[in-house]
Amino acid sequence: MYLKKELYELIRTHESIFDFIQENAWDGIWYWDLEYPENEWMNARFWKVLGYNPDEISHKSSAWQSIINQDDLKLALDNFTKHSENPDHPYDQIVRYTHKNGSIVWTRCRTMIIRDKNDKPIRVLRAHHEITELKQAEEQLAQSEKTYREIFNCIVDSLFIIEIGTGAILDVNNSMLKNFGYDRDDLPGLTVADLSNQEAPPKDKHIVAHIKRASKGKTVVCEWLCRKKSGDLFRSEIILQRVNIGGFDRIMAIVRDNTERKKAEEALHKSEERYKAVFENTGTATCIHEKDGTISLANDKFAELSGYPLDEILNKKKWMDFVVPEDLSWTLAQQELRLKNREHALKEFDFRFICADKEIRKISLHIDMIADTDRSVASLLDITGREQTLNELKFQNVLLKIQQEVSLDGILIVDENDTIISFNQRFADIWEIPENIMALQSGEKALQYVIPKLSNPHEFVQRIRDLFKNKHKESLEEITLTDGRILERYSAPMVDSDDIYFGRIWYYRDITEKKQTEIELTKAKEKAEESDRLKSAFLANMSHEIRTPMNGILGFADLLKKSDLTGEEQQQYITIINNSGERMLNIINDIVDISQIEAGLMDLNMSESNINEMIEFVYTFLKPEAERKNITFSYKPPLPAKEAIIKTDPEKIYAVLTNLVKNAIKYTEKGGIEFGYVLKRDLLEFYVKDTGIGVPKKRQEAIFERFIQADIEDRMAYQGAGLGLSIAKAYVEMLGGKIWVESKEGSGSTFYFTLPYDTELEKQTIDTPLAGSGRNENIRNIKTLIVDDDEASELFLDEIAKIFSKETLKARTGVEAVEVCRDNPDIDLILMDIRMPEMDGYEATQQIRKFNKEVIIIAQTAYGLSGDREKAIQAGCDDYIPKPIDNDKLLALIQKYFGR
Repeated sequence: MYLKKELYELIRTHESIFDFIQENAWDGIWYWDLEYPENEWMNARFWKVLGYNPDEISHKSSAWQSIINQDDLKLALDNFTKHSENPDHPYDQIVRYTHKNGSIVWTRCRTMIIRDKNDKPIRVLRAHHEITELKQAEEQLAQSEKTYREIFNCIVDSLFIIEIGTGAILDVNNSMLKNFGYDRDDLPGLTVADLSNQEAPPKDKHIVAHIKRASKGKTVVCEWLCRKKSGDLFRSEIILQRVNIGGFDRIMAIVRDNTERKKAEEALHKSEERYKAVFENTGTATCIHEKDGTISLANDKFAELSGYPLDEILNKKKWMDFVVPEDLSWTLAQQELRLKNREHALKEFDFRFICADKEIRKISLHIDMIADTDRSVASLLDITGREQTLNELKFQNVLLKIQQEVSLDGILIVDENDTIISFNQRFADIWEIPENIMALQSGEKALQYVIPKLSNPHEFVQRIRDLFKNKHKESLEEITLTDGRILERYSAPMVDSDDIYFGRIWYYRDITEKKQTEIELTKAKEKAEESDRLKSAFLANMSHEIRTPMNGILGFADLLKKSDLTGEEQQQYITIINNSGERMLNIINDIVDISQIEAGLMDLNMSESNINEMIEFVYTFLKPEAERKNITFSYKPPLPAKEAIIKTDPEKIYAVLTNLVKNAIKYTEKGGIEFGYVLKRDLLEFYVKDTGIGVPKKRQEAIFERFIQADIEDRMAYQGAGLGLSIAKAYVEMLGGKIWVESKEGSGSTFYFTLPYDTELEKQTIDTPLAGSGRNENIRNIKTLIVDDDEASELFLDEIAKIFSKETLKARTGVEAVEVCRDNPDIDLILMDIRMPEMDGYEATQQIRKFNKEVIIIAQTAYGLSGDREKAIQAGCDDYIPKPIDNDKLLALIQKYFGR
């Protein structure tokens, strides 16, 4: 009895402890009895975290499922099932609940499964620790990181994050990748040393030392000779500073490319040096003063005039200090007026100048503002006690201005005696006058360098003399130098206010590029106008050439609907429709070929070819056309059959021969046509001779140009797009030959073209064109599959297949064709269209060949482009026929593979 009481007290004590823990715990606790599901309870903390009173949620089994996120619920159930089957320690999971106010409460849930002695789960205990604030902090951190990254990558300068000690580059912005030519995949293992010039001067190799200084907390600004991924070097300015990122000390480097700035500084330095040389040697007292009058720069002549040393003048005296008090108000008024309204201020006036020894001197002042500044430049001419005329004063001031101003023109100044007094640097550059001659400023020395460079020196000298005879005349003209450059030369007299002449100024400007541009623009304009005219004529001709056969096709197709036609009329109309269709097909083929040639997409397909067989085929093919016009037609193959086999592109040769012979038939009304070839050393020279209308002499080169037939004036109205000879010329040149014509108007023409006589042959079967065999009853009955997504084409092929097929199957896509072949392994022939939805004919053929290598596959396509036959054969087809399909040619192919 005592033991039972003691055990009872112990249980009560443990229950009290448990009640205290579950009611006062900081975590929400959920308990569920699997054997008695109604025994589900949650502690007060659980409901407080979620904002509910226990009575607000149903006490039915698994009430917590109504407020848990459904995605997390599924994961919780899956985890419970997993851990129920595989005993394990308590497991964790992030779980989201819906607070009473609708917000999301994040918890970290630890689940413990309590098992019986047979390891069967009997109870589930879960502790939920709220981590909502932690999750919100993580989201804010992620947004902060995103904002930082966006700012980091928007900076134009290159930014690096560098590891202290190793110099490894940990992160860069997009500007660095662009400026240095790297990808992000290149960053692992990349160090600052890798971006430095290994052969740079010592001062440029100290970047690692600068990084060490920055790592001690010092901000370092220095120059750095960088190396791009390509190896190109550029000089930059780099700022290094120690920063703390994510609790780690790093070095941030800001790199700015200052290559252009360096170039600008060098150019500015050279300009300043040149300006300083002119300023110091101008021969006139000159100074530059700031807005308040302080003299910031003066030459030795100014110091000599004032009697003060330069170090007592610069930045210590104002120019007003040298003005007599009675003249000061006037000069200050002019200074103020010049700052406010430069146009109304006087540039030249006299005033009295006070020297260091108190001597008063009469000075003529020329003053002007320096562009885009508040500074003024003043030149002072001492006119005290001198019998100096206004003419001399004006000349000195003009000379000073020319020397001080930078001009794009070469400037030459001569006096009234035609003696060269001075010229600027640009004049020396244009005439390529050496620097030592520049220093001499001698007219005779300068002219000896100028005169030999003129294409017509006597005209130049005479022109100068003529101008000095008429001293007040202006001149504008162009002159040409011996090296081909063209200069524009303007000359104007220099006169004073009394219109007294005292010299002449010449301006020279190099307009060679301008002239060349004008010439090129004129040529381009003329070429564009000619191209536009030919294009318009070609389009008009094409409209006629397409509409004419279409009129024949549509018109006579409509007439075939009449019920009272005789058999002879029907055959006549059908013949006209066929001829019109062939005519339109020829036009379309020409347009396709010329488009490929223009785009550079036309390829050569070289193979061993028998020239004699080509000649014979063209003769056989076109003989009926010649006989219909009652003209004689012959050919001459001079070489034996074995010697007539060469390596070339047979399709191109057929196209050229067929075009030339067809043209001969078209333009010949009586007489005859002969064609063939002769062997001349290592060349085969083909010819097509006719007795037709001939080609005018002035048009014999033009007929080989694009669309040129449409541009021949007063021509007879022959059919054609004007592309045939252009295509023939392109083909011949692709094959390494040339084409030309010898003709006399009214007496016929002979067209020639050459081909290399290449007899280095490979062992392969020579494909020759099939002659039309017509309907042949000796074809055995076969099982045929027609693959075509066009209903009209399918019906046409179905009609032809009735001649030789015992059974015909059909498919509309490549996928369907493959399935039909798998289901019917006894198919003998496949007529395979190339362009189809889902899977084209090439891929369908390749798929069929994987399980059926015996079936005969003939490709048929409406593309009709050069090289299509080779693509079809490479894909696994046995042969190829272009659309529109010729009935006789198709039957000839069937005879070839299935003849009895």
